[in-house]
Amino acid sequence: MKIDDVASEYFRCIRERDAEGLTQFFAEDAARLTYKGVSAYGSEAVLDLYFTQDFAVSYVWHLPDGSRHVPGPDEPQPIGSLRPLLPALSSGNESMVQVEVQLNDGSAYRVVDIFTLNDEGLVTQVLVYKGPHVPPDAPSS
Repeated sequence: MKIDDVASEYFRCIRERDAEGLTQFFAEDAARLTYKGVSAYGSEAVLDLYFTQDFAVSYVWHLPDGSRHVPGPDEPQPIGSLRPLLPALSSGNESMVQVEVQLNDGSAYRVVDIFTLNDEGLVTQVLVYKGPHVPPDAPSS
């Protein structure tokens, strides 16, 4: 996978609950560390985290082309909305993207996802940082 495609493909897999696509995404020695203190090491543990936590909730996705992806009737009710601020910033073997998060309880914040790829184009590390509260009237990037 090319570094510039990482964030878009990652979000597509999460949004579409594409377990097979996500399985192809990570290197065997992958790690995922989040602002919630949740970490997983090794592709099996990383994938298990996605399948049991990320796939258990849903969001309305605001896509870069202006369209929206709304979860289907067989998916959990959305707990909020996500807006990846693409394109990602990429340099060398790392890619970073901000995501606007708006929850149904009215809270809003941004997260920053940082991806590191190996020479084969597989993700070896995902770091997820949470930014400060974003006021409702803050401009979108």
